[in-house]
Amino acid sequence: RIAEGAREIERWRIGPEAGRDFAVLTGDFNPIHWIAPAAKAAGFKNVILHCFSTLARAIEGLNAKVFSGDIDRLRAVDARFTRPLILPAKPALFLTDHRGFAVGTDVGGPCFLEGTYEVTE
Repeated sequence: RIAEGAREIERWRIGPEAGRDFAVLTGDFNPIHWIAPAAKAAGFKNVILHCFSTLARAIEGLNAKVFSGDIDRLRAVDARFTRPLILPAKPALFLTDHRGFAVGTDVGGPCFLEGTYEVTE
């Protein structure tokens, strides 16, 4: 769950085609990310966003909203994927505590990814 006190800094509207788009970009054509019947056969309600696509969106959001586009400030990221992000979805990026972040729906709601980041001093 997204921790109480977390602050939303960005929200995304992610359509069901995002899995296919990520597959084209990366070459990872796992059908659970872009073919609904395959995702359902694997036990999901619909296609799921690739976890590294979720992480990439989070890093992009940190760079834009926390570091004002100064990408050299972000030194390292440590993340843990906590549950699949079923598409379509409207998740948000939250700052959780000192250098902590999460991707989820709302404070108190489901969390898909949580992590910490280090900055270059």
